[in-house]
Amino acid sequence: MTILGFAAYLILRISGTNYAAEATLSSRLLVLACQPASQPAIPAARDVAVGRTAGRASRAAAVLSAFVSVEVAATAVGRAHDRSW
Repeated sequence: MTILGFAAYLILRISGTNYAAEATLSSRLLVLACQPASQPAIPAARDVAVGRTAGRASRAAAVLSAFVSVEVAATAVGRAHDRSW
């Protein structure tokens, strides 16, 4: 996967240089999101359940809310950057 991230432009250039220039960032972000090391850093609903059983539900919910807020903000920035919509 890491090789795909580094070679994204070269691979996407098969479809044309304009397409490669526009799609390289998205492809690299997708590769970054699929890296196994990044998965434990993103809390999920199961983490809230674990926090509930440990008596720390409010803390787990706050952390999950913070990460969801960052995800929504990143989506908005990506949407604003992509002018094809």
